[in-house]
Order: sequence, then structure tokens, then C-alpha cells
Amino acid sequence: MSIYLVYSISIGILINFRRLSGISGILKDRDIFYYADKNGCECDFIIKSQEGMECIQVCWELNTENQDREIKGLLAAMEYFDVKEGKILTFNTEDLILTNGKKIIVKPAWK
Repeated sequence: MSIYLVYSISIGILINFRRLSGISGILKDRDIFYYADKNGCECDFIIKSQEGMECIQVCWELNTENQDREIKGLLAAMEYFDVKEGKILTFNTEDLILTNGKKIIVKPAWK
């Protein structure tokens, strides 16, 4: 399976992510990548740190129009990097999704 990890992601997306999440110093001691595979699955942020890998999707809201795409992309990245728990950061949605032996936490980015 061929995948693409892009180290130079859009600075605008990263700045907005940092503002939304309230995470200060998200870049400190971390490498941040974007994940895409040949099947069209994408994950917004793959964060590599000394603690391990983290897979994160970011969307305004999780709804019937984007839920399958967001979850499919996150699960593909989680499977590739053997991560058991992923996150979907939204504006105001909270949920817990258990699927394919994986745990996805959906929460507002500001929490």
C-alpha cells in the first residue's frame, strides 16, 4: 500500500487548528504530517512525538454529509500507524464512536 506523508502542510490550516484547539506549543518536540492513501482516504493531522503517534481529523461539524468520509480517513490512518484511539475535533459536537476495534473521540476543539 502506498501512502503519502506530507511534512509541509498548509500553514493556514495549522494556525487555525492551533487557535481552535487552544493547544499552546503543539509544534514543540513534535512532527506533524498529513496522511493520504491511494484509496482517497485522508487524515488531517498525524502527530509524531516521543509519546507515539496521534491521528486527528478536524471539521466544523460531524454530520450525515461528512461523517463517513471523516471516519474512513481517520480509521485508515489509525490502521496504518497501528493507533487504537483517534480524535475528531469539531466546533461543538461531542460523541464516542467505537468501530473496527478502534475508539474515536469526537469533541469540540476548544475543550
